[in-house]
Amino acid sequence: MSRHYSLVGTEEYIAPETIADTDVSYASDLWSLGVIMFQMLEGKTPFIGKTAIDTFNNIASLKGLEFKNTTDEHAKNLIVNLLRLSPEDRIGNKSI
Repeated sequence: MSRHYSLVGTEEYIAPETIADTDVSYASDLWSLGVIMFQMLEGKTPFIGKTAIDTFNNIASLKGLEFKNTTDEHAKNLIVNLLRLSPEDRIGNKSI
């Protein structure tokens, strides 16, 4: 019997491990927090593409994670450390 999955959520905030259909954890929420913080400071989400597939590819490659308006180095550092591709490397992850 084959499984059918559906992806629920706004693609701009979805963590790489959700897209890859691997283990989703607390670290996935940390990723989304990083996207929200980026959006609050920059006025847009970092990985938005023309299509959902473009957005997913941008997430997988971190394409778009460029600060143009934010000058605070502490804020940038926090966001970059929340938006690590590997959940184990995200700041705040309990497994670190």
